[in-house]
Amino acid sequence: MKELSNISKRYSQLKASGDNMVLATVVDVEGSSYRRPGARMLIEKQGQWIGGVSGGCLEGDLLKKAMQVFQTSIPRLVRYDTREEESNEIGVGLGCRGLINIWLEYIDPGDADNSIEQIQGILNRDSVQYRLQVLDTDKSKQTKAWIFGNKEDIMEKLDSEAWPVELCNEILNRIQQGFSGLCHDISKTDSDFKVFIEIIEPKPLIYICGYEYDTIPILELCRQLSWRSCLICKASKMSKLQYELADQHIDINESKEHLKKATDRTVVLLMTHDYKTDLDYLKACLQSEAFYIGLLGPRSRGERLLAESGNESICDESISRIYYPTGLDIGARQPEEIAISIFSEIMAVRSDRSGGPLKGRHAPIYDRYKR
Repeated sequence: MKELSNISKRYSQLKASGDNMVLATVVDVEGSSYRRPGARMLIEKQGQWIGGVSGGCLEGDLLKKAMQVFQTSIPRLVRYDTREEESNEIGVGLGCRGLINIWLEYIDPGDADNSIEQIQGILNRDSVQYRLQVLDTDKSKQTKAWIFGNKEDIMEKLDSEAWPVELCNEILNRIQQGFSGLCHDISKTDSDFKVFIEIIEPKPLIYICGYEYDTIPILELCRQLSWRSCLICKASKMSKLQYELADQHIDINESKEHLKKATDRTVVLLMTHDYKTDLDYLKACLQSEAFYIGLLGPRSRGERLLAESGNESICDESISRIYYPTGLDIGARQPEEIAISIFSEIMAVRSDRSGGPLKGRHAPIYDRYKR
């Protein structure tokens, strides 16, 4: 999401000056790759770029291919195969053995429906968005893309298009499994008709309850990751830096109602350093759908808060959303280290991972799509 936000910001700057661009998008990966489908790179005519489609190994060659798109305005699908040790193959010695498909498309800022304009329109939405894009290299045809807010609308669209059944089934399978990627008529090996289905997750929202100095590293990491932050505290207690870093501020008089409405894509961190206030906030959080409720402080404090929260009538599923002490066990001591520990656990919970060392993981780092 940070990458998309940066691309969106740079696009707006270039649009103001009327400059055209090329957008590179990873649309499919087989095997290993540093980036996954949905990774993007915005390329300017002068050869500058923002974002990335690999660890830096493909970008140089991709710039040359992008210049051809600048000259012709015709999109193209570029394939990099790093699976074989061939001397003439881009990526030899990289260690990543994979097949990477990258879509290069010409971006005209005068086109109100270009890909970046579409993405800008959904960056700050609160729910998952699905983007369906036809990849067509025929210059006589206009590349088409649609954005949907739910699966039902996608099915309705597929019903209205005269697309092969196999193609529609693969699109629906990818959506069901939660994987962005390239879809084609798998019953025809020579089919040139391809569709990129992209699943765009909303920015996570973090309610940070407290005003002490240890909230600042949390706010800074939110800004770094382009996660939405909301600071809950008395306005009179808020520092200038906290005010500048937080995307939103909520006074304590309105806090409980907001916390009760937290969705299943929301994180709540209780960092007030005041027991009674944390207890009141915890009671409100337990009425919400927040997927992560972090309690700062020792385990004994968390157990006491939970015991006094009236959890007898709360199901185990709700209690399992509470993490105390909040964060992963990485030996964090300083506020900045503690913030990293907390974000690491949030990301692990969000991805349904254990949070252990990758060295001990005997499966691919990235989950794989199963056809």
